[in-house]
Amino acid sequence: MYGCFSHAGDSDMNEVIKCLNKGVGVCPGNIFIGGAPQSTSFVRIHCGVSSDKAQDVASRLKKA
Repeated sequence: MYGCFSHAGDSDMNEVIKCLNKGVGVCPGNIFIGGAPQSTSFVRIHCGVSSDKAQDVASRLKKA
């Protein structure tokens, strides 16, 4: 299961890089939409994880 989460960054890929630097793998939203701009304001995150893992991911992403 996947979820699309909004971001306020200037491009989807920049947000992916920020997440990777926090140890969280996400996909840029624009790769799922043909001809999309560099920023769709969304990233896709795999949500089929345990509650503990989901809490860990959320806490990593909250730390700016």
